[in-house]
Amino acid sequence: MFARLLLLGALGVSVAIVVAGACAPESATRATASPTPLRSTASPAASVPPATPPAIASRTASPTAPVTATSPGSCPAVYGGKAFGQRTLGAIRIAHQPGFDRIVFDFSSFGFGEEHGVPSFTLDQAVSFTAPSGQGVPVQGNARFSVRFRNVGPMGSYKGPADLLPNTPLVREVKLVEDFEGTMVWGIGLERLQCPRVQELSAPDRLVVDLPTPP
Repeated sequence: MFARLLLLGALGVSVAIVVAGACAPESATRATASPTPLRSTASPAASVPPATPPAIASRTASPTAPVTATSPGSCPAVYGGKAFGQRTLGAIRIAHQPGFDRIVFDFSSFGFGEEHGVPSFTLDQAVSFTAPSGQGVPVQGNARFSVRFRNVGPMGSYKGPADLLPNTPLVREVKLVEDFEGTMVWGIGLERLQCPRVQELSAPDRLVVDLPTPP
């Protein structure tokens, strides 16, 4: 009887050891099957502001500078003629030639011997014109030049028309702006800006102003 009890006790201990060994791996497997959640180190996409191209922002922030009569690319002033005794303006002629409109100022001497040549002059771009009285003088055109002659006279010696409206492609109007104390100023109005070519010719003495046009 006592031997049977010892046998049953030993059998029970063996069963307990087997059961404990069978349960241990399953418990360990369950423990490793549930990994610890990992903390993300990446920054959210919404926290990164979109990049703005600096070159585009720079170009749009700087407006285009307007172009004026004194900006680079405008026509330079032209100086010429001779400073001697008075000359008289006899006539003004305007005509179109293939490739240019031509304005001619014809001169002759006045009571001071046989001097020859064109009187001292300045041809330059103009925005507007003002008479010696202070009154504005309108001249038709989208671009304008002034021609200022010195030592021309006497006042009123020019007998031709004071306002010329030629039927030419570029020159729209040539108008007398000033005739006072030996100074004579003519305004030239053009359809568009073109820089003139200027010649001083003789026999007869004349100033020739050519303004390029399409042929």
